[in-house]
Amino acid sequence: MLTYTVQDATISRADQRGLLIAKSFYFFFFAAIGCIAPFFNIYLDAQGLSGIQIGWLGSIPPLIALVSNPFWGMVADRWKAQRLVLAVCALIAGWVSLFFVAATEFWPIMAVVIVLFFFRAPIPAILDSAVMAM
Repeated sequence: MLTYTVQDATISRADQRGLLIAKSFYFFFFAAIGCIAPFFNIYLDAQGLSGIQIGWLGSIPPLIALVSNPFWGMVADRWKAQRLVLAVCALIAGWVSLFFVAATEFWPIMAVVIVLFFFRAPIPAILDSAVMAM
């Protein structure tokens, strides 16, 4: 039987602060998604969209992720700027999500979803990369 022990594992104050920031970012990011995502289809229904339109809007995020994840990953790796890319994506995604208030028809909502998920989809992967680089 194998047993593993960690002896005198110490983390510097700077690393503790970085880990606290990363933990907080994970918590608030996924908490926000968990609060909003279950009600997104209900919101779209309340906007008067048909079931087919809601289905189209639900199918867009994975397709956008196929393009945006590799793109932003290459940008972050090319310039060794995971934190900067993470901050830019998070800020733009947060800003773009505010446009749902103004978008009340299918095509404007579709545009907001496309732009939003272009910046939101790669956030977990870039965050994982930034944490692993600590």
